[in-house]
Amino acid sequence: NKVGVGEDVDFGEGESGKVIKIGFMETIIRQPDDRLTVYPNSILARRKVSNLSRVKISQVAQTLRFHYNDVEKLPEIVESIREEIKTSCPALITNGYRPFRVHWTNFCKDHLEVKVNSHYYIPPTCDAYWNNRQRVLMAISRAVQQNGVDFATIEFIESGEDADDGWRIIRSTK
Repeated sequence: NKVGVGEDVDFGEGESGKVIKIGFMETIIRQPDDRLTVYPNSILARRKVSNLSRVKISQVAQTLRFHYNDVEKLPEIVESIREEIKTSCPALITNGYRPFRVHWTNFCKDHLEVKVNSHYYIPPTCDAYWNNRQRVLMAISRAVQQNGVDFATIEFIESGEDADDGWRIIRSTK
């Protein structure tokens, strides 16, 4: 029994929703935008289905970008982010059951990259998840502000007819 009526499911490729009805031939899913979609059971039987209602742990992962001129502050920033998340998010898993990582991970072409990967004893389909996610983002923001740095901001640039479009980091005005 993969799913039941009333459960939140994810089929991958951006398809997710709540199971409204399971019939002999088809299953009806209410999409996040409230559309009802009918899936033939023969197709669902061949697809990977994640039953989000049965998941009890959620994850918040972020990729942060910083300017090269803040390289000396990066170890302090990383530690501040780690401590702010621990302080702000009581459901954070820190016992090793799931990873809690905040690490400087990369020298990129025009920025330094920090990854945040945290897990919580909160199901991923409820308001508590979204409230916790917001607490994580606010904790990251506070830590960055306390260290007197700014995030490296990304800008889309159009290069012209014959050139590739791309992304670049806007230079800090500090």
